[in-house]
Order: sequence, then C-alpha cells, then structure tokens
Amino acid sequence: MTKDKNKISLDDVFSFVREKGAIIVAVSGGSDSLASLFLANAWAKKTGREIHAVTVDHGLRVEAAAEAAFVSMVCDGLDIVHTTLAWDGIKPVAGISAAARNARYDLMEEFARDIGVRIIITGHTCDDQAETVLMRLRRSKPNSGSSSRGHSGMCKRVLLDGGTLLLRPFLKLSRDQLRAYLNDVSQSWIEDPTNHDESFERVRVRRELEHDHGKKLDLLNYSAVVGRMRKIISSKAAELLAKSCVLNPGHVFHLNTEILHVAPFGVVLIAVKTVIAAAGGGQYLVSDEQLQQVLECMNSERTRRVTLGNCIIEGDKCSMQIYREARNLNSSMIGIGESLFWDGRVHVSNDSTENIRIEAMSQEYLLAGKEDKNCKFGLARKSVLLSSPLIIMESGLTIPLHFDRTLLPAQLEVRTGARAIENFCPEWDFALLDWLKSIDIQSNHPELLFDARRKNLKQ
Repeated sequence: MTKDKNKISLDDVFSFVREKGAIIVAVSGGSDSLASLFLANAWAKKTGREIHAVTVDHGLRVEAAAEAAFVSMVCDGLDIVHTTLAWDGIKPVAGISAAARNARYDLMEEFARDIGVRIIITGHTCDDQAETVLMRLRRSKPNSGSSSRGHSGMCKRVLLDGGTLLLRPFLKLSRDQLRAYLNDVSQSWIEDPTNHDESFERVRVRRELEHDHGKKLDLLNYSAVVGRMRKIISSKAAELLAKSCVLNPGHVFHLNTEILHVAPFGVVLIAVKTVIAAAGGGQYLVSDEQLQQVLECMNSERTRRVTLGNCIIEGDKCSMQIYREARNLNSSMIGIGESLFWDGRVHVSNDSTENIRIEAMSQEYLLAGKEDKNCKFGLARKSVLLSSPLIIMESGLTIPLHFDRTLLPAQLEVRTGARAIENFCPEWDFALLDWLKSIDIQSNHPELLFDARRKNLKQ
C-alpha cells in the first residue's frame, strides 16, 4: 500500500473467524463489496479455503444484470466461481429496501445450504455502522424508555434463520480505506445511482456524516459500548431464565416471578421478552412499554390475565404462565423434502416418504382425546390445547407435538424455535439462543416436561 494508514492486515481483519470451511462473499459490484472479495480471496488462499462469489439481482433496476455481469468478469480474472441469484416475484410497494435486504439474505442462505457452505461474508464498513446507528437513534422515541439494544448497530457475527453464519470482517475499516485498496490493485468499481438518491434516508445520513468525522467517531464508540452492554444483559437474562423458567406440557412457560423481583430490571425485561417470543412466535420482541405495563399488572395478590405478543399471560406477584393464544393459527402442508417454520415456534423438516400437515388442535380432536384414557393431554387446559400443534401424516398418524414427540418418525426433524430470537441473531444474543436450545431439549424429552411439575417453582 502507498500509505501506512490505508494498509490492511488480513490477519487483523479475519482474526475473529474461528470456523473452518468454504466461504461465500456477497458482491454487488460496489467498492465495499469488491474490496471484500479481493481481501477475502487473499485470505482464502492463505488459509486454504474455497471461495464462492454471489451477486443478487433484485430486479429493481435495469442496470442490475450488467452489474452482475461485471462482477462475473472480475471473478473470472480471480479464478473465483460466481453465481447470480434473482429475486423473482411481485415486489412490495412500501418498505422496498427492507424487503430487498431480507430477500437478499434469504437467497444467499438458501444457496449456501445448497452448496454446503455455512459462512457468508459481506463488505459492511464502519461508515455503514455509523449510518445505521444514527438512523436508529433518530427513530427512537425520546423519553419513551425503549430499549437501546438496536443502537449497538451491526455485529461482526450474526446467525441467520437457517443456521448460516454471516460475518462482517470490515466493520473497523472505512469506505475510503477499501477504495484506496482497490486503487492500489488497479480495480475499478460500480457506482450505484441509488447511492446519490436523497429520497433514501441512508443517503441523506451518509451525506451528513461525510464531513463530520467527530460525530462519526462518537457514533462508533457509542455503538461499541451498547454492544458490550447488550451481550452482558443477554447473558444475564439467559442465566435468569435457567433459574426461573420451567417449560410445562403444552409449551406453557412457567416463570417464578419471586426470582425475577430480585434481578436487575433491564435483565428481567429481556428475559421475559425472550419467553414471550418463544411462546408466541412473533416476528419482533415486544416493546419495553408494553411489557412494563404487564409486569405492573402482574404485581398483585390476585391472579391477572392479559394478552401480549400473541400470548396469554396469567399470574400474580409469585408466578406467571405464558403460552400461545389460540388465534391466527394456520394449517400448512409440508411436502416430502421440504421444511417449514410453523407459527414462528416450531421448525419441521420432512425427510419422510409422505406429505404431512401441521395445524393447531381442533375441537373435534380434543373431544376424541378426552375419551381416550391414555391421552397424553387429558388434564391440559382447553385454552392451551387449542394453540398446540398437531402433525398429521398421510398415513393417518396424528402427533400432538407439545405433549408427545415419542411418536415422531425418525425422518421428521422437529425443533422448538422463536422467530424474534433466531431472526438475524447477533453474537451478543447467542446466550439467549443457547437457552432456547435447552428448552428444545425439554420439548424432545416429555419426561423432563412432566418432571418439571415437581420442581420447586410455585404453580
């Protein structure tokens, strides 16, 4: 490099990558992504890894096909396999940027699974980080008491929905550093015209920060502090859940609120939000304001009953029970070889030789079950049963998942999920994912669920 300040050390940039195996690099043709391709390629050669380049054509601009062809030409020169993925179908009128981003990661993760790769690398820089944090700060409601977790910005390590790891090695490098690197290797790049369209919030924020390096540095320092705090609070919340939460039959989460009362309130909020996410399957964690109102309501000698985040929450100052409310529950078919995340709560992979259906228990099924003296859910409450999933095989076998998984054929893989926790989960929250996995172990072993009733939590 011609300037020491622009010198990029591969060892420093990729030092946090612990996983082995091939990598996918997301490349749009812009300066950041092309620099990430060159740097990742050099690192891959140094470490003996296979590398694939992927470009997503969102079908939103006529130039996109030519840009993908440009990336393909660059990859040919580097002897890198390149694939263009297309976002087909009808595009939304509103929220197109968010929809395109989600589609991009979905397509890349599906491709990663198809070729057996579990690492995707993107070219996000510290400029992107500062812009993201400033936008989130401005969207926060002043004096609302809302959680600042989102102010942590982007994390270097993120787990995507399907288990693929998204890595952002360049978050400590600037866009100028990456462009200087490209200039030194004599590589041009594409300027996306939307990067100059000030109808986009990010473009306006980018212009604002271009000449205010002090503000940019403050934003980066702030996000780093919030990220460290988020990791600590998530870890403490997972520890709190391990001590205070038991999963009962029917996927009913029982919380000992007496234990919660002595924990830091910020930790309690994240812990209970996580339980609501696991029980209700919602796309996002519930807000601080909503949850605070519920917790205040529960701090009573009398039993109270409220709904929040697709859940019914019942309890008093000693204990709470949280479970899915019986509404907006779909019936879905899962074909042979297909997978489905049902209701944001249950992952099902069907490797059997027959199609299956998953749906909530019906009134007719409940009546038939009540007449069977060997019924596994005979003592469960109707309000719990009507939100509990059934798997119905073409052969006629019917399996009440939240009461007896022992009937599941070996070719059906089922695991408990929580959409709001698993969806783009940053490393800061991995402790919460670990707690969710411990819940899944209980779900797969019904004897653990029934033994939980005998634990020393107040019922």
